[in-house]
Amino acid sequence: MNDTLSQIVQHVTQPPTLESLILLFLGVGLTFGILERIFPAEKRGFVRPSLGIDLFYWLFTPIVTKAITTFVLVVVIYGTFRLLGWPITEEAMNGFGPISQQPTWLQALEALLVADFVGYWMHRWFHVTWLWRFHAVHHSPRLLDWLSAYRMHPLNDAMSRVAQTLPLLLVGLSPRVLISFIPFIVVYVVFLHANIRWTFGPLRFVLASPTFHRWHHTSEQEGIDRNYATIFPFWDLLFGTFYMPNRQPSRYGVKDNSVPETFLGQMLHPFVWKGPEVASDNGMIAESVLNSVQTEQVG
Repeated sequence: MNDTLSQIVQHVTQPPTLESLILLFLGVGLTFGILERIFPAEKRGFVRPSLGIDLFYWLFTPIVTKAITTFVLVVVIYGTFRLLGWPITEEAMNGFGPISQQPTWLQALEALLVADFVGYWMHRWFHVTWLWRFHAVHHSPRLLDWLSAYRMHPLNDAMSRVAQTLPLLLVGLSPRVLISFIPFIVVYVVFLHANIRWTFGPLRFVLASPTFHRWHHTSEQEGIDRNYATIFPFWDLLFGTFYMPNRQPSRYGVKDNSVPETFLGQMLHPFVWKGPEVASDNGMIAESVLNSVQTEQVG
């Protein structure tokens, strides 16, 4: 397989070294740990149930899961480029066509918008189709904080990253631009899971906040199948899935608590799935729920 393609995907997925992973863990742990003590969404100590498994995911996801994702990206991108008859050369790192000639900041903004749009729909499909059996692993924590962010099934990550990365490469965006905002995305995703009550006030419709994402993780019926965006909540506003009332959720996790508490159980669970095939009872947000909560939206 083409060495240049492997180089591109390795750069895009950025598998961390052990040293960088330790620095990331200590940096975000200190920062968000302090913020969780000062601005807690729910008051509790650091030691909690499932602490051990979430700590393990902080090793497994950045190393093993990202390696699997890299392999899948290589295969998919290589096959797509061969099918289209496109050469894979060193110049591909600079992108191609009119988009690659735009300023870097504009390419980065376009990449964020497109990736978040694709991510919105991919995330939504993970909730309302058979893909839920994989995504349920990420929703299984019953106590949500920054440590929960890396609990993810490898196939969930691989499918999501392929869906977001491939379109950006096909339209000519420079992989180097994608590399430039990966650190921001990594830290921002961890921040969204933090036990922090921030809503971002008047910017709550522009940037996703911890409270916005906590409502996505709730097991309360009113919040199920809501708030799919990672960065820009206006996608949820546009497609009718935004929900952020003037309070914090009281429950988190999978609605039927069907996901095992062990790491091996969570890895195998999608293949021996016996729970509901979708996040909510019927795979869609009930119209009655949508109508009843309109008055609770933060205006």
